[in-house]
Amino acid sequence: MTLNAPRTKGNIVQVESALELDRVELHDDGAVLTMELPPRPVPFDAYEIRSDMLLFVNQQFFNAGTPIQMTASIVHYRQTPEEQKGSLIEHRMDEIVAGALDRFRQSSRTHDLKILRAEELLQNGYPARRLTVQMSSDGQNIIMELLFITFKEDIWSVDLNFNANDKNMVNHAHNLLSSVRISEDPGKTAAIMTASADREFHALFRGCVRFLFAETARGDT
Repeated sequence: MTLNAPRTKGNIVQVESALELDRVELHDDGAVLTMELPPRPVPFDAYEIRSDMLLFVNQQFFNAGTPIQMTASIVHYRQTPEEQKGSLIEHRMDEIVAGALDRFRQSSRTHDLKILRAEELLQNGYPARRLTVQMSSDGQNIIMELLFITFKEDIWSVDLNFNANDKNMVNHAHNLLSSVRISEDPGKTAAIMTASADREFHALFRGCVRFLFAETARGDT
């Protein structure tokens, strides 16, 4: 699949940018995140940052065979036992978004930080936040497109970090974040159902064995 951003000049339609796309699936703790991203030669690396936080990272993407200067960072913020006692997910979302902005501001590598977009929205029926941040980092003009989205009691974030001069990414990053969907992991659900069915079978089997032994014992007497 390829996204095109056409530009009309008179009666001629010119393609200003095009981005090749590939489907991504990331699984964690009974949930699966799917989205569209440029093709990648290697899978995402996964890092357990804390017991309640898993980070997925990939820095190798291609568009029509050409490397893209982009990093995709996806974080799953799992609900902790303390948060289960009554912390509202909206408050957790506020803290996570504020923490991300503080990290950008306090980094010695970033300068001239500008927030170009900050909005609340519903994505796939779940409350979400979108941020677009522009900054100078290591002498380069960088754009970061961020999505924070809730799923049940958890929060996921998707961060696309790319060069501001890359028209393909500038024109299509919004579509990439709009493609994000989070749902229950069908593999995890199937495993739970299978385990439950196995337990029921073994319980039934043990009941039948006990019945047969009881009948045998009565026949012997």
